[in-house]
Amino acid sequence: MTTHILVLVLLLALSAFFSGTETAFTSLSMIQIQQIKKRYRNRGALIERLHNQADTLLATVLIGNNLVNIGMSVISSELTIRLFGSTALGITTGVLTMAILVFGEIIPKQTAILNNAFICIHTVRIIYLLSIIFRPLIWLLSGLSRIISRLSPKNPRTHLTLDGILHMVKHAENIGILENYRTRMVKSIFRFNDVSVHAIMTHRTKVFSLPASLPISEALPLITEAGYSRIPVFGRDQEQILGIVLEKEVIRALNEPETTLKDLMMPPVVVPESWKIHRVFTKLKAERLNLAIVLDEYGGLAGVVTMEDLVEEIIGELYDENEEKEGSRVTRNASGWYTIQGDTPLHVLEDIVGIEFPHDRSIETIGGYLADLAEELPNPGTSIPTDAGTFIIDRISRKQILSVRFRPGTDADET
Repeated sequence: MTTHILVLVLLLALSAFFSGTETAFTSLSMIQIQQIKKRYRNRGALIERLHNQADTLLATVLIGNNLVNIGMSVISSELTIRLFGSTALGITTGVLTMAILVFGEIIPKQTAILNNAFICIHTVRIIYLLSIIFRPLIWLLSGLSRIISRLSPKNPRTHLTLDGILHMVKHAENIGILENYRTRMVKSIFRFNDVSVHAIMTHRTKVFSLPASLPISEALPLITEAGYSRIPVFGRDQEQILGIVLEKEVIRALNEPETTLKDLMMPPVVVPESWKIHRVFTKLKAERLNLAIVLDEYGGLAGVVTMEDLVEEIIGELYDENEEKEGSRVTRNASGWYTIQGDTPLHVLEDIVGIEFPHDRSIETIGGYLADLAEELPNPGTSIPTDAGTFIIDRISRKQILSVRFRPGTDADET
């Protein structure tokens, strides 16, 4: 009787082994496999091989588990009949089923999920050896499986989508694998093909430019005061950009005081405002320039965009030693209210507050979003409730929203 009990315990342990191993291998990610291969070269290669041969792996584990469970059933039945007679078989079956469920399935699988890499590393050789021993049975089962698969209706294969990748990135942030700024950077990289240059350019009303006829002796003090190294040069008016002048070229020509900006300017890179920023980036890189003139659909000046603007879309705000640090476009106070500049790109606010604002693809700034909701240019103090929270207009100009406040939630009280 003691032998029977010891064999039962051993078989139950083997059941736990097969169940846990199955879960460990199937939950292992490709990233984990590559990490294992770096540290355990041979075992890592075996793990990758079994992971790629899912049919063989599952067949090996299922064959082993079923043989073990059959053995437990036979031995427990024989032991029960010897001790209590056949009338107690029902009770024994119930107890055995519960033991297999708890100790052979639930506990091993939960443990395997938490320690899948460790378990795979220390069991892969055993599983690989068993796959060789069980090969005839595996071949038979795999053949039957293929026949059934051919007779079954085919479902289209699910491919990894951009939304799926972004969801994984967000999940990685939530569980602490990625820091917040890294999550924003990854999202920005994927969004690089979707954001138009209009969303990040400096609007023409804020562009610093100088007339082409201006002598460099008069231009240099203005350039120095403005703090820019590349200056658009215009002709008859500021809408007609003729070229770009570099500050260093102006300094080099100081010995020729009669020289004008027109004599020093280079042809500008011109792009339409409908271009996506990845396309502008490629063009500036090919031209080896750092500033492009952005034109609207009518050929008029829309604004300018720099290579720095494009890079900042990915890594965030950059400052050089000559640039005065402006406050963030989005700031948050202690009471939970966000103060937002009206020209802030809508996707920037979405990243910061973690909320998506449903909007038309043509709308790119928070000011445009709120003007679209209000169907007019709202007055200061106007409250605009949304499903995501409440916006309050702070400042406006004659044509646009300059500053707003926002508090997430539907019960935002003005403070």
